[in-house]
Amino acid sequence: MTLAKDLKVLLCSLSTAILILEASSTSLAANKPIVKEKPPVHILSWWGYLEKDDPQLAAISDRCGANLAVDEFYSNMEFERRYTSEPNKYDIIIYQETNRGILGSRIESNDFPIATSNDYAPTIKRQFDQRKYLANTKLFQISLTGLLWEENPSVNVTKKSTIGEVFKQFRNQTIAILDDYAEAAHFFKILLIDQKTEKGIKEISFPNKNDVKAILGDNHVVFANDIDQLVKDPKFGLAYTWSGSAMFIRTNNPTKKFQFLVHPDLSYASADLISLLKKNSPAKCVADALASRSFLGVLSTNTKYFSPYGQVASVNEKLSDSNFSALQEEFFTPNANFSWLGDLSLNNHRTLQTSWLELKTFLAVSRP
Repeated sequence: MTLAKDLKVLLCSLSTAILILEASSTSLAANKPIVKEKPPVHILSWWGYLEKDDPQLAAISDRCGANLAVDEFYSNMEFERRYTSEPNKYDIIIYQETNRGILGSRIESNDFPIATSNDYAPTIKRQFDQRKYLANTKLFQISLTGLLWEENPSVNVTKKSTIGEVFKQFRNQTIAILDDYAEAAHFFKILLIDQKTEKGIKEISFPNKNDVKAILGDNHVVFANDIDQLVKDPKFGLAYTWSGSAMFIRTNNPTKKFQFLVHPDLSYASADLISLLKKNSPAKCVADALASRSFLGVLSTNTKYFSPYGQVASVNEKLSDSNFSALQEEFFTPNANFSWLGDLSLNNHRTLQTSWLELKTFLAVSRP
């Protein structure tokens, strides 16, 4: 009986303790502050612009009270596919200007403007004003195309070299060309006609496939936007690429001497734009921040593309690059007169896309 009585007392004590713990937990939960979850701001962007570990993005997230949900794309064709398949998903898009001809009527609006001062560099401001963007669209980053090769005593490429003369110096090597139908069409057209197109390219087309094959000769052609690994191949000869990619490669391959040339007949400037698509406070706050001078200045030192606000100094000694500084000087000089790759008509887009896929297949099948 004594044992039974002791067990009964013990069980009562345990029950009392459990009730006390449950009451305490309930009280703590009631007093715990409720943390409101940040609403997502969905962004569709070119790869490499909005990195997850970028402290600038973390600061924007905190300031705007939003979680930045970033989807990346790697080509203009992928951008069109992803945007058109989910047109209501994205609050902000960062895309190449050539796509205005496809999406302009669905993208641009004066109803929800991005609040920036538009105090762009004078040469950029002229281009911006000529294009008559609506209020929700601003410039994001700008690039020049050009030629990249590893320094070699047998190669002599200058601004006075014709495009034909340039290619005759590369044989049985790997030639990299931007994997984009608008960029590549311009390249091949200039390559074959060997003269500058009209300022402000509007209608471009691919030349005859056999003519392209003839001038490329025994070179192996690779279509790629990311050539970081390709340039390490012993067979690498020449790349037609964006200035940011070229500056990155020169900086990150100190044991090799890569040259990058902005060619007066072949090179042109192209702009990436940022558009705000929805009228809500968190998205507008984020778009304002992403289009600001401060954000784009720091981004420019990382990507080696140009900020529309003008030249930027490195914010980090490790990112200092005399090559990029010289290129900025050339691009932002008041009398600079670069051709600009603008938006293309919808019909031109569709024709180029079809011809581009046909040409890539033809060159792959007939590879030396």
